[in-house]
Amino acid sequence: MWALKGATMDKREEAKRLLNSYLEMLAKGQGLHWDSDNRAEVGEIVDLIIDAARQEIGTIWLGLLPAFEEKLRELGI
Repeated sequence: MWALKGATMDKREEAKRLLNSYLEMLAKGQGLHWDSDNRAEVGEIVDLIIDAARQEIGTIWLGLLPAFEEKLRELGI
């Protein structure tokens, strides 16, 4: 759980590690149990947040695409 941040750890995995670390510290500080099920659920939450953000960005991009294509045509690109 408290592994050192590796050079190859991607941002998603780093977010999972950090969020798990802080939530585990809070839970244990309150005398609550924290286990692999909790860590897995936090990982799923991070994945869902990132996936939702990507979907939203994709939707926004699709809305901007016609104007972008028109501008490229205007510029002769």
